[in-house]
Amino acid sequence: MTTSANRNVTGTSDTTSGPVDVNPGDQAPPGTPQSGERICPRCGGAGKQASGSRCEFCGGTGRVIELVGDA
Repeated sequence: MTTSANRNVTGTSDTTSGPVDVNPGDQAPPGTPQSGERICPRCGGAGKQASGSRCEFCGGTGRVIELVGDA
């Protein structure tokens, strides 16, 4: 599956008030309430694919943002 590396999302977070880069594997922008970081399931946290190229799912960070639900 081919995806764009990052998409620009306008939203609020705890650290920014403008557009935030969100990677294809992110379910929400960084700092979103009830979200947290998880190791990227595609690259295992390496930030790179087996071929050595950057992991497009996490944008090369090795982490994705996931919603953790209502607590």
